[in-house]
Amino acid sequence: VHRLKYRNTGKYLPVVKVPFTDFDPAEKALHSEGFCVPETDNREKIKPDRKFKVTRCFNCNRLGHIWTRKYACSNCTKEEYNLRQCPSAPKCVNCSGDNTSTSARCTKYQQILKRLDIQRILTAEFRQDENPSY
Repeated sequence: VHRLKYRNTGKYLPVVKVPFTDFDPAEKALHSEGFCVPETDNREKIKPDRKFKVTRCFNCNRLGHIWTRKYACSNCTKEEYNLRQCPSAPKCVNCSGDNTSTSARCTKYQQILKRLDIQRILTAEFRQDENPSY
């Protein structure tokens, strides 16, 4: 069991991380009535860990950052266009494919998602190895 903290203040979050080594106990815990919170009569439900998200800039539509000074159309990648008024065919700013920059079909987006899934799995395995008493 691992209690999470706020990054900026160091205070504890109202979140407890419980890693599981096997799928079956994790599935059983998710469907259980939860666990008792120490020193209270409260029961808390166990919820699955959220996935990592791919960061996307909504100004230039590129992946990996959240802000830039220029604006680019998410449909055709040209600067200073508005998607609603864009007459051009879709072109992705990230993979140069024939999809919009916000499409889940983008190959760069898919690569980043796969890398984040692997990172999440490795992080979970590292935490389990780091704390063998769990």
